Amino acid sequence: MAIRRKPRKPKVAARGLNDSRTHALYRAGLQFLAESDCDEVSIARITKAAECSVGAFYERFADKNAYLVFLIRNSFRTKINRLENTLPEITRRKSNRKSIIAEIAKFLVDEFSGAKSAGIIHVALKLAPTHPEALTPITEYRAIANEIIYKILQPRIKGRGARNRVEEALQIVFSVIFDAIQQNHGPLQLHNARTSAILARQFEARIADSAKLPMGAVINSTKSAHNKTQDKELAIDPERIAHSPRDKRRESAPEAKSSKRRNVKMI
Repeated sequence: MAIRRKPRKPKVAARGLNDSRTHALYRAGLQFLAESDCDEVSIARITKAAECSVGAFYERFADKNAYLVFLIRNSFRTKINRLENTLPEITRRKSNRKSIIAEIAKFLVDEFSGAKSAGIIHVALKLAPTHPEALTPITEYRAIANEIIYKILQPRIKGRGARNRVEEALQIVFSVIFDAIQQNHGPLQLHNARTSAILARQFEARIADSAKLPMGAVINSTKSAHNKTQDKELAIDPERIAHSPRDKRRESAPEAKSSKRRNVKMI
């Protein structure tokens, strides 16, 4: 009876980028994705650029898709490390909220600028329908960004719903960034300093929304505005106008005048 051997587990699960060949494959993959679509890059080309054999590739990765997910995961692991360590240090040098938000917007735009970041985002979105785990690193990054940036800004935000306003502002920022990566055209490009300035203004506008008013005041002002609108609508209600005493007098007045004239003629 033949003994069935267990399939050998790829080394990447155990050693990751600490392994020199795995790290070489990682660097080669980032470079290829920055220049070409993932479908155009073969394993043979990758291993040649990494100066290792195809056998060494399959010792570390089950297939090409596993390799691409590995690239996405480790690329975002590096970004998360910079997010956790670099961003708080940058913003700590600023004193007011507006300048802090400007630094946050610039940091995020710079972080996703460049061909390598674009290549990773492209391949993540391309793999997502068949390999949902390709989007997990992006989701994790955004969740950590929400938490870190909220902690930075929370002491400088007044009113209720501070966390929600921060998350909404970041959703706007990430939407513009990912759209610029995917479309690669339009007035807002990641290599343009104007993009950071515009995103900072949008961020500040969302953070400042309702910040100076307590929740009750916002609700009351909304109600009063609604009541004023209703009053205006009632003021020009055609039913009320048609049945007002003044209009009744106007309607009856011409008839009275004409009857008087007829009476005069009859005499």
